[in-house]
Amino acid sequence: MARGVVIDVYGKKSITNFTPETALTTLQKKVGGYVEALYLPSLELTLWCDEEGLINNREPNFTATKIIYEHGNNTEAIIVGDVVITSDRTDEEGNILDMTDEQLSLLIGYE
Repeated sequence: MARGVVIDVYGKKSITNFTPETALTTLQKKVGGYVEALYLPSLELTLWCDEEGLINNREPNFTATKIIYEHGNNTEAIIVGDVVITSDRTDEEGNILDMTDEQLSLLIGYE
């Protein structure tokens, strides 16, 4: 079982759990569409957002945008819609591994 942090467009955070079998459907359900991965190398995390969020006129997610500005590679991105942040570590089969308790705490406390 792996954990991810959902951040909605209002900045509210919650924890979601998923298994290798449910990872893709869980991510798609939480972001509301096809998923796109944005890497947060300094945190060793991946931010998953709706690949078609701009086309579908989703609301801006200011908390996720701030995280991308501070920890991602793309400082021009404006993140829209709800997002899920997971570990960027995978096992030998490509399944997302659980994030550390420290990563989880950092995200839950992010303003």
